[in-house]
Amino acid sequence: MKRLVLVSFVSVLLFSCDKYHAKRLSGTYQCTVQYHAFTITPTEVDSTYTESIQVERDGKELKVIGYTVPIDSVWETDGYLIGSYNNYFEIRIKGDSLYCYRFSGGLGGNVTYDYKGLK
Repeated sequence: MKRLVLVSFVSVLLFSCDKYHAKRLSGTYQCTVQYHAFTITPTEVDSTYTESIQVERDGKELKVIGYTVPIDSVWETDGYLIGSYNNYFEIRIKGDSLYCYRFSGGLGGNVTYDYKGLK
């Protein structure tokens, strides 16, 4: 009986931790975005602008710029990377700071977005 109570308590505690971290990570971040595009023609575009990035909680996942990120992959590690060598998304959230990097490219050129912001 004591084990059942202990297991129940630990389970509730673990689920509460996920909700706490998700709530702490979600919100609006004011970001400076560095955009760089290069094509084979050769055309090159560099731009810096500001953008509000919405990080939304969806169960045990976060929605960021159209990507789905597992919560524990962000708060338990130094970051999360999804994709392949020519099309990937990387995210790190530390304290009130958000760092995202998007890369897409191939033989004809590439595009990068580097987001750095605060909540």
